[in-house]
Amino acid sequence: MRFAAQDLSEASLEGGRPRPPCSGASRSRVRRAPRPAPLPFFADLAALLLAALPVCADLVETADRKTVEGRIVAVAGDGVRTASGALVAWPDVRRVVFDRPSVHAAETRLLLRDGSIVCGVVRRLTPERIGFRSVSAGELDVGLDQVAALQFAEGAALATVRNASATNVIAVLRSGLVRSGTLAFASANNVLLKTPDGLEKMALDNLSGLAFDRAPLPGGPGVVLRNGDVLCAPPQWSDNGMKTSVGGVAVTIGFEALAEIRR
Repeated sequence: MRFAAQDLSEASLEGGRPRPPCSGASRSRVRRAPRPAPLPFFADLAALLLAALPVCADLVETADRKTVEGRIVAVAGDGVRTASGALVAWPDVRRVVFDRPSVHAAETRLLLRDGSIVCGVVRRLTPERIGFRSVSAGELDVGLDQVAALQFAEGAALATVRNASATNVIAVLRSGLVRSGTLAFASANNVLLKTPDGLEKMALDNLSGLAFDRAPLPGGPGVVLRNGDVLCAPPQWSDNGMKTSVGGVAVTIGFEALAEIRR
């Protein structure tokens, strides 16, 4: 009788159907251990590491050698403005340095008589003019009378090119040899020099540089761009950048391209 009573009791729990036997582990709910809270040590360590990182900020150096640090949001006609609301008027500005990464510069550089330097590619070359595609200023068509030198390769030969003295032009080959004479013909690929020994044709790929015997023109300290270009013509500032000229050609440079302003 006791066995029958037990069957009826178990059957009543499942609507008249016997409940299958189960283990003791399944009858009790499994409790998971609580997730441990983050250790204060790691939070403190992260804070120390962040504090040790260098603080990146733009910088304005004033005429009395003081510095104003902070993100520069505008360079306008009245001066330099920072994100904190500070305004440094142009008469008080000696130098402005933007905390921005540099960008790759082309190997060929056009050096102008006012001290400007722009990198890019020679598109056209004649004894009178040069067509130059500048990375920062775009397409340029500059009279050769505005050009001090063309640099085709980095190296010690650049000092020779920039300090050259010749009747018309001096060519420095990548081998180190120097040729001087008069520019009789030029193209985007070759130059033809008239030397005391006759005509000599040279490929631009074999040259470190060409320098022209011309006096320098007046120029400012220059605005340095992120790709290393230096623009020395007087700029006109606006919130979006500046307007200036390169070899007499008007150009517009965006605010984000600026790396340093020298005054």
